[in-house]
Amino acid sequence: MLSKLSPPDLRSVIDRDCRFKRAEAILTNRWYEIIDNYQTNNPMMTYEDIMFACRLNLTHTVKSNINLTTFSGVQTFIKLNQSYISRTVIYKLKEPFL
Repeated sequence: MLSKLSPPDLRSVIDRDCRFKRAEAILTNRWYEIIDNYQTNNPMMTYEDIMFACRLNLTHTVKSNINLTTFSGVQTFIKLNQSYISRTVIYKLKEPFL
């Protein structure tokens, strides 16, 4: 089923704003580019970043091999990005499968 993006999501896509760039970096496995653009040493992925990335992926706005609809997909994503995800976000990602 193809879902739709909300108006704020569409605005982010059109403007290619920071929110879109963060989600795109998640989907294309280029989070290091986000790190390079920040003054801090280790910017963390937020739950909102990841959920926006999922919506972009579901609507085929940004193509990716990331699959957060299965437990194994979530586990793989966490394993690959564990240094950029807080324990709270990890819990929220796993919550639908508990």
